[in-house]
Amino acid sequence: MRSVDYTPISGYHVVKEALSSGRTISKLWLQQPMKGTHRALAALAKKYGVPYSVVPLAKLNRLTAKSHQGVVAHLSPIAFSELDCVLQNSYASGRSPLIVLLDRVTDVRNLGAVARTALCAQADALVLTGKGTAPISADALRASAGALAHLPVCRFKSLQEAMEQLKTSGVRVVACHERASHTIYDSDFVVPTAFVFGAEDSGIAVKHLRAADVEVGIPMRGPLQALNVSVSAAVVLYEAFRQRLG
Repeated sequence: MRSVDYTPISGYHVVKEALSSGRTISKLWLQQPMKGTHRALAALAKKYGVPYSVVPLAKLNRLTAKSHQGVVAHLSPIAFSELDCVLQNSYASGRSPLIVLLDRVTDVRNLGAVARTALCAQADALVLTGKGTAPISADALRASAGALAHLPVCRFKSLQEAMEQLKTSGVRVVACHERASHTIYDSDFVVPTAFVFGAEDSGIAVKHLRAADVEVGIPMRGPLQALNVSVSAAVVLYEAFRQRLG
């Protein structure tokens, strides 16, 4: 069901057709300054939750040697999944859903490491947003040790939309950050749970913290009260895994 092809495509009409037909595009690059056709593609990218960047001509020339008309895209090495289908399958099999959401995690190595842990800890899916998040690329696939080829990945235009869908489906949304008053060791993760992990530099956006059902943190001691996002995800996911083993 999942392909590991990583194919660059270029040119306005080719990329427009790929976007409109629902091809799984990992990332879109548009030439700076944008023309009207570029703005139209940016609007399509926003509609389908595809991440895009506006870059100088030299960047596009490095991405492809072909004539590109100021437009280059990479087809995703995986097929994206629908979150509602993932949740239905989990409930239908008698399992309590466990979902991982990433809020603007930009490093493909962190993305890959989180995916690898999520798969090993029996999470049902990884949820990403189109804008401001590391793309699902060949590098991310390698960083995940192949986990991204097996773990369902869902993509949304906004994390808020994903959180609302999860809540409607009976899943508790848990924001994980170092300032939380509750710890992961006094929280129940056996119930349907979706963990939110934030960006490497700024953490979880305030609006997403407000939308979460509960906030939890990892107890820490010493002068450095922070962990890398992939390490934090590993600690939290394995606490959930431990609770569910019991």
